[in-house]
Amino acid sequence: MRKAVMVLIAFGASSSAAAADDVPPSLETVLVQNNSLDGIWKITAPTYSGGLSVLHGFRGPLRKMQSVLCRIAERTVRCIGPSLMVEGSVSLKGTEAHFAWGSIMARPVIEAKFTSATAFSGVFSFKFSGIAYTAPDPASGTKLNLSVMPPSSDKEGLVLARLLGEIGNGQPSEMLDTQSRDVQVPPQEDLRALGAVQSIVYVAESGDLLAAKDPKALMPRDYKVYDVEFANGERLCGLRYRPDGKIDGFKCI
Repeated sequence: MRKAVMVLIAFGASSSAAAADDVPPSLETVLVQNNSLDGIWKITAPTYSGGLSVLHGFRGPLRKMQSVLCRIAERTVRCIGPSLMVEGSVSLKGTEAHFAWGSIMARPVIEAKFTSATAFSGVFSFKFSGIAYTAPDPASGTKLNLSVMPPSSDKEGLVLARLLGEIGNGQPSEMLDTQSRDVQVPPQEDLRALGAVQSIVYVAESGDLLAAKDPKALMPRDYKVYDVEFANGERLCGLRYRPDGKIDGFKCI
């Protein structure tokens, strides 16, 4: 079953005319619990393909803003999309959160502040060999409410259910291009522990989330992303197809 979100929102109001002069009438304080981060998020951040310069910082945006779909669970954040934000960590202190992906050599970082229990904005920086380059545009995140999305009925959703079943049963699937580095097959024992698939919900295509596309940029082909609920857990899975119909991109996070 999907986890319930625990959030407390308190509104401060003046108790006297004198207090009203000092306290904004609609002051809002958002308290976010660690477990309320768990779930599926759309995270949007600046991305720069023109390279980094020690003297000039970020250069030449080819894709100014880019969004990825991420699953946060137990302070780990894993994402699907054309980005260096693949697997990282998140720490929470009050209404502020620190997101970090990558390694010491190349680390995307977001210093975020929650504006509500399901949304944040913050500063995106890219740390290269310990030197931070801060982007001029802000990052943002929104938690998706999958309960309002209907179960998938498209062909790819059925393909995903079949694919997960074959992998869980130890059967090699002819649908996968196993030579592609973007095919990351989940371990058979993990799928067995998760149990039977209960529902598959279509979330979005990675291309749908890009706020802008530059025709000169080398854009990866889109992943179709689904939320898969198993009997004993949940995963976010993405499929990407070659023109001949073979799956050359597959990951479940």
